[in-house]
Amino acid sequence: MPKLNRQQRKLAKRILKSNHKNKLTYTISVAPSGFVKLGTAYYLDNVMIKMKYHKCKPVLGNVKSVYLNKGVHNTNPITGEKIPDLNDIVLSYHANVRKDERVIDDMELFFTIVCGLWTNQSCAKKVRRKYHLEDKEVVVEWSKTGVEVISVWSIAPVYNPNFISRIPELSNELISSGAHGFSATIMCKDILTRLMAVDPVFNQQFMWLQSAYQQLDSGQKFAEDVMESITQVALNIQSFIRTKCLSYWYRNDHGLISDFPLSSSENYTLHIEILSKSKVLTDRQKQIFKTWGLKSRKAWDQGSFNAPDMGIGGGVDNVKDGYHRIILAFDMTEFCANPHRYARDLKKCKLGAA
Repeated sequence: MPKLNRQQRKLAKRILKSNHKNKLTYTISVAPSGFVKLGTAYYLDNVMIKMKYHKCKPVLGNVKSVYLNKGVHNTNPITGEKIPDLNDIVLSYHANVRKDERVIDDMELFFTIVCGLWTNQSCAKKVRRKYHLEDKEVVVEWSKTGVEVISVWSIAPVYNPNFISRIPELSNELISSGAHGFSATIMCKDILTRLMAVDPVFNQQFMWLQSAYQQLDSGQKFAEDVMESITQVALNIQSFIRTKCLSYWYRNDHGLISDFPLSSSENYTLHIEILSKSKVLTDRQKQIFKTWGLKSRKAWDQGSFNAPDMGIGGGVDNVKDGYHRIILAFDMTEFCANPHRYARDLKKCKLGAA
């Protein structure tokens, strides 16, 4: 067995001492009798190490090999041909649910299969591979007739346990980095959609206000009486959402305003707003979010605009001239997962159509 070189030993040490490494059990071989010989590996940040024995201690002396992803191009393990196109990959119902839960888009999933390090997960009856790329894991079942994604994970570490209770610490770090105001709110992911579906008046007002905000953001000027109407509608909606819809609300200038228990049967969205003289996050602020397990590239409905002096729901009020409100919205299952109940309509779909 060849010895590890200096770089491999350095990579192996980094993985072994990390609290965020992912332990993997993989298939080494399958005997004609069906007996599966297993191995153990550890994965972290596009590097994988395989151990000499299945249940050996995770120490450097037991590392057999080190694999660094320098641009892998995977193939079909049965035929040796290239990975099928995006729209030819079937996504199981479970995988589709997990993909949406973890805010993993179709291209991320596809590139994980094409370019990720992989471990063999086969048994006597099925050919399976688990692909690993960055913080994503994708289990794929291969056959002569096609390919199906069985499950999907995001293995991004939750850097701070009890995330919600520590939001004031996040606020302090961002204020110290140069932010001039901070607000964090948590609400049910689809609460506005529900309100718009059952309340036609709310639906009409919200759609009108949303259109007005978009026009203001693009530089549109309105007459004084129209601006007064925009302000009044916005304040009415803001007041309603603040009192009826927020499960949690913290502001750096007011402290903790709302803190209600979260339901295990709901998906939640975390909105973070900061005031800044820049329209974008600074490098320091991006690093703070990353350290807390909040990846800004994964934030959806991400925007930055100098809004009028009101906010929808929670948020930072009184945006002064020369400042911008930077808004980030995160699906909380990305970093602060809670148990869910799922429908039993187990349907498959094509990856590109998910």
